[in-house]
Amino acid sequence: MNPAQTRAPHHIGRFGECFVTYALIRRGFELATVDHVGADLIAERDGERCAISVKTRLFREASTESKMLVIEETGLQRLCSFAAQFAMTPMIAYVVCLSADKKIHLFFSSVAHVRSRFKKAKLGYSLYFSDSNIQQHIDDPEVAYACWREENLERFERGATLVSGAAPLVVARPEAPQIRQAGSSEHRKLCFPTA
Repeated sequence: MNPAQTRAPHHIGRFGECFVTYALIRRGFELATVDHVGADLIAERDGERCAISVKTRLFREASTESKMLVIEETGLQRLCSFAAQFAMTPMIAYVVCLSADKKIHLFFSSVAHVRSRFKKAKLGYSLYFSDSNIQQHIDDPEVAYACWREENLERFERGATLVSGAAPLVVARPEAPQIRQAGSSEHRKLCFPTA
């Protein structure tokens, strides 16, 4: 398939939004999907409302691309403008899918924290996802974290093709995402970090 014609990046982005939605609903938030420049989701709990931009990257097995994500400053400005217009806190969720590790990481922080903590790049801020960088994100007290571990698509991959219809499609159920408790090496509760 011609890479210019694939919809995979769009679908991966939607998956990231759904993963963030799931994690926040599990923490007691009400959510709404918005189609607005800068924001993907609005979340509310106990009177606190946030505008959330979700950035998702898939790093395939054996890929030689650098494990990094750039959060563009123009996107942050649009998110902040939208949030200010409706008296919300601007937040960033970044979802990192590492096929080789069979993990999907969700990091959640304020825009102010992204601007103060991450390396300034030409167009915004660079976030790196080597093993040591991921651990730094996890250990950061201003970043909420959740992880979906041991993604298991074995039965999906070895099943008969849908075209031939030779066997029914069976998908193995992965474990639910594990949410880690803030300030603990054991678990971190997915919550809104302080700005």
